[in-house]
Amino acid sequence: MEKKLLIVASERYGDYVKEIAESMGCFEAISFVDNDREGAIGKLEDVETFYPEYSCAIAACDDGAKRLEWNKKLEALYNIPVLFHMDSTISPSANLMPGCIVEPGAVVGCGSTIGQATVIGANTVVEPYSFIGDSCTLKSGTIVKSTSVLEMGTETEQGTVLFTPLEKKKNTKFLDTNFPTWRKSRYLKISYSISHHFSNFKIAFMKKIY
Repeated sequence: MEKKLLIVASERYGDYVKEIAESMGCFEAISFVDNDREGAIGKLEDVETFYPEYSCAIAACDDGAKRLEWNKKLEALYNIPVLFHMDSTISPSANLMPGCIVEPGAVVGCGSTIGQATVIGANTVVEPYSFIGDSCTLKSGTIVKSTSVLEMGTETEQGTVLFTPLEKKKNTKFLDTNFPTWRKSRYLKISYSISHHFSNFKIAFMKKIY
């Protein structure tokens, strides 16, 4: 049986999210639950009543904090998918957390982690070994340079270029809080870094020391 998807609290972003989900070709039906949207199948207060007919649900609020809040509520019943347009490019070694939305033309590089309820805008590039926190909104054309660490809730303007490298011990605390499994990544082993032309060596070294 194919999956059905609810798009919840979608505001202006909902139509775009629906197109992204349709491009994946894996949902039998895609419907809206919203208080103000014409054609929605129900109100927000009734969202639980559509389970189990709909097995998947995702929040599509414009605001990142609201997306994360809604997804936390929805995960009590529903599977929270990752939605990525088929014209995006995602490395097989990248780790995308539930509720991520990746728009067309975006690139997520190898070994990168994208937090929950984060939107990767059209033609945005997340270079290898970057850590993007929960509920971020990277608008179209953003470039996140390799080994950058973006805090939870970061929002960029179109065409922003960011380089926020892991420099100090306090940043390992940030990673422990926001990405609990980062220390287990095989891409952060010293041996891997040396065998790949010292890729990501700084983070691997920080993990070893701290």
